[in-house]
Amino acid sequence: MLKNQEIQKNHFFEDKFLLEKIKNEDDQDAFEVIFYKYYAGLVVYANQFVFDKAESEDIVQEFFTKLWQKRQYIELTDTIKSYFFSSIKNSCLNHL
Repeated sequence: MLKNQEIQKNHFFEDKFLLEKIKNEDDQDAFEVIFYKYYAGLVVYANQFVFDKAESEDIVQEFFTKLWQKRQYIELTDTIKSYFFSSIKNSCLNHL
């Protein structure tokens, strides 16, 4: 069990490190890592709300576009994962 907690902790710090590089250094490589890490899961999650894969992909793509455009203003109080999934849920509900 301790190993799982260590892995989760490392993922949290890795995500936080990548997000700081995106925010403070406009690091496109870090953004790409975050994008590919979360894109597929976010599309599956969005599809649970909109029931259309193409729409789900559009919603997630739009989220990442806005994330890049507003990267300097990112202030998270929770994990990146929870922020991403909450944002996608809200986008889906707004879409309906």
